[in-house]
Amino acid sequence: MIVYSNFADYVGWQAPSDQFSYQTLIDNIVDDEKIVYALFIDKNLIATAHSNKDRIGTALTDEGSKAAVDKKEYASEYYYEAGKIDVYDILMPVEVAGEHIGAINIGFSMESVNVAIAKNNMMIAIAGLLIFAILALILYKNLSGSIKIINKLRGQLLEMASGDFSHDVEASLLNKQDEFG
Repeated sequence: MIVYSNFADYVGWQAPSDQFSYQTLIDNIVDDEKIVYALFIDKNLIATAHSNKDRIGTALTDEGSKAAVDKKEYASEYYYEAGKIDVYDILMPVEVAGEHIGAINIGFSMESVNVAIAKNNMMIAIAGLLIFAILALILYKNLSGSIKIINKLRGQLLEMASGDFSHDVEASLLNKQDEFG
């Protein structure tokens, strides 16, 4: 296997300045702490720029890297052994002036995603409990009012059942505009 020190040696081209090199682009991408690795893969499946400079020039054979040749986007989740971390691997084809030249491959840390998922689950659980408590309070208030009215009606009916018709039904019960009135 031939190992190239950088993309310019590989293609026999000298970049106008280091500012525009693929390696500089990759180095700038991995400045974000959420990005575990980044690399540029050419059409021949060679890592021409890599955040781990020891991997520059490595021939790639995995399914995701082959998407670079097919001009297809690729995404997967896997355990990255070198970093001992779960990553979400994304590969995007790169075209310059309408010509397909390879792909950028970026591995995002799943740690922040998992933390966000746990945070969302906690918020949903707290919101659910809060809504449950509010509904329970509303039901309690409504039912306690209904039970008070039913107990007053029960008292009136017990008096009538015993043959005592001397007591008037309370006006508050007679004037109700609901099922109890």
